[in-house]
Amino acid sequence: QLQVFYMAALEIQEPIDELVTAPRDSAVSSTKSTKSSSPRKSKTFRLGSRFKRNSKKQAAVSSATSTTTTNNNNNNNDTQPSPSVPTPTQVLQSNEPWTFPTASQIVTPPESFEFSKWYNFDEMDSKIEAHLLHKFAHEIAALHKFKLEVIVRFVIGYRHTAKTSHDYEKRVSATEQSFAAYLEWHQLSRFASILEQPIINKLQVHDYMVGSFVYGHDKYGHPLLWDDGAKFTKNAAADTLPVHKQLNVEQMDQVLGYSMRLLQEVKSATNRFYGFPVSIAAEDPNGVHGATEEVKQATGDAETEEEEEKTAAAAAPPVAMTRSMSAMSDTKKGDNYRQIGIYRHCLIFDLKTFNSKSVLKERKLHEYYTKRGSLIGPDVVHRVYVINAPKVFQGVWKLLKKFLHPNTIQKTIILGNNYLPHLTQEIDIHMIPPQFGGKGEWIPQYADLPKGFPIQLSHSHPQQ
Repeated sequence: QLQVFYMAALEIQEPIDELVTAPRDSAVSSTKSTKSSSPRKSKTFRLGSRFKRNSKKQAAVSSATSTTTTNNNNNNNDTQPSPSVPTPTQVLQSNEPWTFPTASQIVTPPESFEFSKWYNFDEMDSKIEAHLLHKFAHEIAALHKFKLEVIVRFVIGYRHTAKTSHDYEKRVSATEQSFAAYLEWHQLSRFASILEQPIINKLQVHDYMVGSFVYGHDKYGHPLLWDDGAKFTKNAAADTLPVHKQLNVEQMDQVLGYSMRLLQEVKSATNRFYGFPVSIAAEDPNGVHGATEEVKQATGDAETEEEEEKTAAAAAPPVAMTRSMSAMSDTKKGDNYRQIGIYRHCLIFDLKTFNSKSVLKERKLHEYYTKRGSLIGPDVVHRVYVINAPKVFQGVWKLLKKFLHPNTIQKTIILGNNYLPHLTQEIDIHMIPPQFGGKGEWIPQYADLPKGFPIQLSHSHPQQ
């Protein structure tokens, strides 16, 4: 998902000063005045002379339309309509020293609200989840660090393939195919052990993630993954990409696996920090259990990895998991029958130093990461911010959509160099690194959490 923005192979001009948004058919609408476009003629915004306004007019347009963007962003969850999420409480502005948010100051994550109020009672969602659990029972039991929320993500991520209730077979086929590919990737990427053994092709993993780091979270608690575009500058072919070009496919999967596992652990740590469910939690102890407990039951609750592998090889299908899921729609005991914590994150990609020739030269490398990431990570993104977008990017966006998951397209916001007012609608200024105009006081670390950040992991491998 991060890499797809690097494939735009056009001449890069100076950044635009105004907001450039995704097409109107996405869930994120433009914050431009309605006078800037004609929906009768086109569904996308055309860049032209009318965008060349003086700074006073730009400020006026941004101020007058900020409410529209906020409303659209808050209503943006998934491709299908869902019960509206309560309007988030705005952070009070004061002259008091800023302190790290407490649990009472975090707004309920949209995925948590949707899961407890809608997903739990959707018959097709429940049926597909039970189908995946049953069909891939042995494969799931053999995996370490597997969370049931992964299945939930795939179920939600392929809702768009079913337009009506009669499209069940079509949807389950698409979901099943992608989930099977994920299970294979899970093993090839060393997903379970990559954080504890962060060596790939004799190099530390942070050597492959120069320019990419986790820093802060939004008002919902979603971790923020920033990318300063170091891999896509004019000199990237000589500075940051040579180590990637020496990798084979399996090793490239491991680089991607480290990033995905790191984000998963950050979300788990954030859930613990704020008191959200680390996995799927159930109020009814005889009903649906959390993913960790289910996998332990399926593998005999082995204590060591060696014992787990032996037990998993002979494990019977976790029938209890399937049975509890099948019974879910018949035993609707309340809105909070099952609960889930944070499982999405935000991506912020900086196009300021983007060089099209460099990207073209290494297109195959970027394309592999893009397609692979899109396949294994449905519904992991809450929002994608593309900042410092050049003038030509609006036209490039039409091409990029072909490589993106439909949900990701709807959640993408494309911004010019006046991006900070839009970021701070959902991200506190103190959660933004200074290099992007924020007031964050922590020290960024490639492939890791920042130094001094209140939320930390049990296993940390800072850059050397």
